[in-house]
Parts: sequence; C-alpha cells; structure tokens
Amino acid sequence: MVLTYMSLMMYTSMHKGFFEYEANKQVMDYTIAHLDNTFLIRQFPSLFAFIQDNTMTALNTYKSRIIRCDDQDITWVIDSFWTRLKGKLKKIASEFYDNHKSGRYLNADTDSYDQDSFREIDNASFAIDRLTNKVYIKLINRQYDKRFIKYAIQKADTSYQKLEHLIEDIIDGDGDDKAMHVLISSMIEFYLQQSGRPIAYVAKGDFIVFMQTAFSSNTEAEQMRIVKSTIDRWLAENMYKYGRATYGKTVQIQYRRAIYMFFVYVINYYAKAT
Repeated sequence: MVLTYMSLMMYTSMHKGFFEYEANKQVMDYTIAHLDNTFLIRQFPSLFAFIQDNTMTALNTYKSRIIRCDDQDITWVIDSFWTRLKGKLKKIASEFYDNHKSGRYLNADTDSYDQDSFREIDNASFAIDRLTNKVYIKLINRQYDKRFIKYAIQKADTSYQKLEHLIEDIIDGDGDDKAMHVLISSMIEFYLQQSGRPIAYVAKGDFIVFMQTAFSSNTEAEQMRIVKSTIDRWLAENMYKYGRATYGKTVQIQYRRAIYMFFVYVINYYAKAT
C-alpha cells in the first residue's frame, strides 16, 4: 500500500511535467484507442490498475533490496520506480503529441452552432455519434465488463473462452477502417430508424428485445446488412485460429449471433450512462 501510494504521488508529478497545460481529452481518447499492444496500459481497465501493476512488478523485482532496507537500497528502489513509470508515461506522451500535432482526435462532444443544425435529424445524428464513440472507446481500451460475453452465449452452444478470444481478436484487428466503430453506429441507427423510438430507448430493455428479433429477420435495411457482413468477415478472419474447419454451419451461425448480442448488450449498458 505504501509503494502504491508512492507511485500515485510520482504519477502526479510526472503528469504535470509531461502535460503542463493538461491533456486535451479528445486527443488523448484517440491516442489510447490507437496504441498497439506493446503499451501495457491497453491491458488494464483503468489508470489506477496500470499504475498498480507497475508498482507490483517493481515490488517483486526489487523485493530483496526492500527487505534489506539499507539507505542505498531504498534510494536505488525509489529511483527505479520513478524511472520505470516515467518511461511508460513518456511513450504515451510522445504518441499524444504526435496525434495533437496531426489533428487526430475522437470528437465525442462536439456540437454545431449553425442554426440549421438544430433539426431533429441532426440532433439524432449527434446522439448516435456520441454514444458510438463512447462504446468504441470502452471496447478498444478493454474497459468492458466480461459478463456481457456470458449474456451473449445464453441458450447457445458456444464456448465462453472461444468467444472471448474472438472478441479480443476483433478489437486487436480493428484497423484504419474502424469497422467496429461502423458496426456500433449501424446498430444504433438501425434501431432508431426501424423502431421509431428516440435515442433514450437504446438504454432500455426494448432495445435488447428489438435487436434480438431483428437479427433473425429478413430485413433488407442497409444498416443490418453492414452489421451482418462485418461479423461474417470477422469470423472468416479469426475463427480458423480456434479450429474453424471442424465447426459445422450451425455452430458458426451461433457464434455469429453471439458476437452480435455481445455488441447489443455493451451498447445498451453504456447508453444507460449517457
């Protein structure tokens, strides 16, 4: 606990050094969302967990020095803690400033002040974009609740572990086309257009029930076509890793539906907090 507290104090000082005027939230959201897997922060659900992991790694590495507790040892350990954490933050700050200079950001809260933009359709588009960005950031940063995987495989002959690996592969493989972002937006837009409900209903049980039924229907809506074709492409790209060749068509259909329902539950959950 003492070492974690020390790490938090160090982080406060380092953050002030790297971001003297604070970090622009939209640019930082983009930065974290597009870091590759060499950045350990991608593996943790929160900044605190990231700092605590650094603390525990350092503690296990320098445990003998801490136990011996000579002045020279403690000085060495504190300096090592500082150096390890600073190195990680420096890499993130470097990516942040590159994105800031290039004008890359995730704009989740931008509004237009043109008087023609205050139409109902524009307000709906803004709400869709804001919710899409919120869900996308949570997923790309691995901040989603694993219980949604369990919900997605209810009444289905699918493996929790295989579905979890598939979802992780989908997140890892989300490239410049932001297919996952497009899928989330298409699902929300489909619901609003086909149900006639306002955006507030995405947070209700009606969204889950409606989307469950819609996936099995023969709807020709463009949004649902995008959703289904995207999931099919993900399965084709990733299921071979888990013995896809041994799966029958029925099982593949079940995984297809499970991935779909996973996104339904995640969207519904984060809509509640919008």
